[in-house]
Parts: sequence; C-alpha cells; structure tokens
Amino acid sequence: MRRFSFIDAFKGFGVFFVILGHMPIKGELYSYIFSFQLAIFYFVGGFLYRDAHMINSFWDYLIKKIKRILIPYFVLSFISGVIYILYSNYLGKDYDLVDIFMSVMISKRNDIYINVPLWFLTSFFTIEIMYYILRCIFPKKIIGILVFIFGYIGVVILRTTGSLYTLPWTFDASLYFIIYYFLGDLFSSGVIYSNRNYSHFFRSLFLVFAISIPVNIMNLFNLIEHADIIYYDFGFLIALTSYLFHVFISLTGVFTYLFLSYILKWIGILKFIGRNSLYYFSLHMPIYYIFHNEGIFNKIFPLEFLETAHLNLIGISYTIVLIIVITPIVIVINIVRGLLNKI
Repeated sequence: MRRFSFIDAFKGFGVFFVILGHMPIKGELYSYIFSFQLAIFYFVGGFLYRDAHMINSFWDYLIKKIKRILIPYFVLSFISGVIYILYSNYLGKDYDLVDIFMSVMISKRNDIYINVPLWFLTSFFTIEIMYYILRCIFPKKIIGILVFIFGYIGVVILRTTGSLYTLPWTFDASLYFIIYYFLGDLFSSGVIYSNRNYSHFFRSLFLVFAISIPVNIMNLFNLIEHADIIYYDFGFLIALTSYLFHVFISLTGVFTYLFLSYILKWIGILKFIGRNSLYYFSLHMPIYYIFHNEGIFNKIFPLEFLETAHLNLIGISYTIVLIIVITPIVIVINIVRGLLNKI
C-alpha cells in the first residue's frame, strides 16, 4: 500500500498524545488529550480502508486482519508478559499467570495490566471486521446512520467513556469509535474524487479546519468545560445532545492535527514515529513502568526541575525521553525485519 506522508505524520501526533496521556499530567490536559487521541487512529484506519469488501472475500479479509492485528497483539502481549514476570521476580512481587492470561484473552480496556494500551488492538480488529460487514450490506448513507446509533449505544447506554460496562475485547468502545473509522473512510473518498490531489483536498476542507482549530485551542485551554463528559441520566435529548457534542469536540482535535500533519509532513522523525506507531504504542508503558519504579527519571532530570516545574511540563519531558529511548529499539526491529524479509 502506498504511504501518505501526512498520514504518517498524523499517526506520529497520535503516538505523542497517547504516550503523554499515560504520563503524570494535570487533569485538564488529560481531558483534552483523551477527547481525540484514539479517534486519530480509528480515523486513519477508515482513511486507509480502500473498499476492501470489493477486493477481498470475507475470509481472506479476516485472515489478513488476524495476521496484521491479532498475531501482533498476542506476540506483544507475550513479550509484555515476559517483561512483567521478569521484573516482578526482580522486585520480589507475586503475580498470577492465569490472571495475566485471562486479561489478555478478554482484552478489556485498562484491565491488561501487563501493558494497558494493548486493548486498542482487539478493539481495532473488531471495528475492521464490523465495518467490512457493513460495507458489504449497506450504502454509506445507511452506514452513517448506523454508526451514530452504535455510538449512542456505546457512549450513553454502555457508558464507554466512563469505563462502567467494559465488554470483552472492549466492544463497547468499538461501538463508539467506529464513527471515526466511518468518517475516515468518508474523507478518503474525498481524496479519491480529488484525484489524490491533496493540496486541493485540504483547500476544499478550509471551512472544516477554520472551525476545528479555534475550537480545539479553546478545548486545550480548558475554555470548553467538561468536553469529555456525557450527561447520561438527564433524558434522551440531553444525552443525545451531549453525545453529539462529544463527537464534535473529538473531531475538532482530529481535524486540527490532520491539518498540522499536512503542513508538517516534511518532519522525518514525526513520520518515522507514525510509520512505527505500533512499536511506540506497545513499548512505552512497560518502559515507563520500569523507569518510574527504578527512579531513572529522577536521575535524568534535576531534582529542582521535578519539584518546581509545571506537572504538564514534566509529563511532556517524560514523553520525549520515552520516544528517545524507544527509537533505537524500533530502528533495530526494522533492521532485523528487513534482513528476515531478504532470507
């Protein structure tokens, strides 16, 4: 598949915010980040969908996604489990192998304690299969209605944003995030109709960006109160309105960083991180866990900085350190993969 520089940069932004969202930061910044960070990756998935239902049979598509998503999920879970067990032995802490195994198999959001972010992979797999089936059966207009109904069920009824009723493979979140997958596919169609003239495509979205960027800045500076909260218990209309507002706020973040990605698509490190997003996504939490427990951050940064700096600045600094540490590992992985592909 042809690579798009701005999509790689877009995923690079997404990785940065995913890592930052797991660092020690203030609640306001946490709320801002989680209003759009994962929506970026689901949007990208839809953007790259490319009418798979016309190219592959269901079983071919299923096998392809098992190879590309589920096998990496279980491999990364195994590696994470080994790291967790070895480090637990080093600390003299107890662990339960059955509990680790079950947390990986059930894959509930925030319950895979050996490496929390891995739940995203099973959720993404579920959405890819759901969307393939929807595209086989319905036209896009009907799918648009269905995914917003699914989102309402996930957010308002199952309360996925409040993590109250997490289903196996985090299916409640998949019902919500499929909205962004659909919108990514919708906007990808716009690129195709523009004959892949991306400058024309982004110019034609000027109004979308003109609305998104100032709203996103307001959200960043906490001028939009509780943008991540859904009012569940105040009747259908209020719940529906707050749900739609939640989607709107998420999309302003998505389109703001999509626009920035197009402008900054020349930045090599941003594109590199985006191309290797899976590795950054899966490695940052185990490394952070060890660095935090072993006091490595305290050795990297002066005590005065850690005691006096704004908490968000500390979180950003930790994020940059983790990216710097992970990057050589990713380079080695890519070299090894390249050598294996030549064999």
